[in-house]
Amino acid sequence: MSAASNSSSLPFLLSRRAEAQRRNLHVFSLGQFPSTILVGGFDLKRVPLAANTFYRWLDLCDALINNRSDDSPNLALDVVLRRIQVTIIDVLAYGIQSVEGPPIPRESLALLEPGIYGIFNPDGTPYEGNVSNEHRYAYPIRDFLAKQLPDVVVQVCSELLDASTQLRSIEDHLPSDLIQQAKTRDQGRCVLTGRNDVATEVVWLFPPVASQNLRWCDRIRPFEEYRVLENVITLSSTLVDALRRNVVAVDVDDNNRIVSFEDIDHPQVPSHLPASVPAPTARFWRWHLQYTLAVFFPAGDAISSGDYSSYNADAWIDELDSGEADIMAPKWQTQYGQEVLEVFMRQSIWIKEQESRRRGFGDASELCEDLAEAA
Repeated sequence: MSAASNSSSLPFLLSRRAEAQRRNLHVFSLGQFPSTILVGGFDLKRVPLAANTFYRWLDLCDALINNRSDDSPNLALDVVLRRIQVTIIDVLAYGIQSVEGPPIPRESLALLEPGIYGIFNPDGTPYEGNVSNEHRYAYPIRDFLAKQLPDVVVQVCSELLDASTQLRSIEDHLPSDLIQQAKTRDQGRCVLTGRNDVATEVVWLFPPVASQNLRWCDRIRPFEEYRVLENVITLSSTLVDALRRNVVAVDVDDNNRIVSFEDIDHPQVPSHLPASVPAPTARFWRWHLQYTLAVFFPAGDAISSGDYSSYNADAWIDELDSGEADIMAPKWQTQYGQEVLEVFMRQSIWIKEQESRRRGFGDASELCEDLAEAA
């Protein structure tokens, strides 16, 4: 069954987060082949992607999620996508039914089409390593700053800060001297739109404290590395929230393409930055994009998300087995209910087949005994 933005047309359930993102590209890990697990996806209708760009983004996201150093010469994963069909193995558990097409070359400039894909080796065999993650993803920068997550470990120069310093760091104050230098440099011109006739603000591009959200990554470095003018931008006031929610990002390695992962309340954002990006600033745009990819791409597996932790599949199946279920009731019309029904029917068919085989073996044994007696 091919994928679509409507999750009810999929042969598997999504996490509520993935469903809200209206994904129509679904990427499965084959680390426990032939079982599969959903580890990522995008809405290609909103964010069209050439294959080579997708692979570069996958490399960036995976390096962050799975703690691979950006400085590693092996940043690129030696993996490719192939179209697959997925089938239900059990409630909220899925396996690969068939492979539908050849590997998509990593250097391909062709646009990816919506669908269901598995992660394979370049020779076309299932890739059994870890890529992305079925449940881990990053908080948007704004949410991270608002929550002041208690489990964050803030470390500067390998020395743990005391509580008061942590609190001051989480405030993520932008020094007045950097603000003034940015105002002099930018003259009130928004970096995304190029306009200087609208209200603007001077903000961090990649807030220093945001690095502390990456507690599984080596990005936790001294705050001073982020407290520099190259990490300060002038932005239209109406776009500040979008940047902090990681809804909008810039891919400096794709001709400064501006990427919007959700609707933003600003109709005049162009497709690309109106001006070139100085090299010292480009690294902060890359970090912001990498962080944004970690917000939107990973995870999506329904059971790993915990969204269905209150559902007891065995109890639902027992209700069917007892003959007391009203399959016209609303709960059985949900995608979860339909999946339980399918699993129950498969189990019932299997049980009947086993009983039939046992009866057949029994008849054959009796015939052999009769023949032996006649002899």
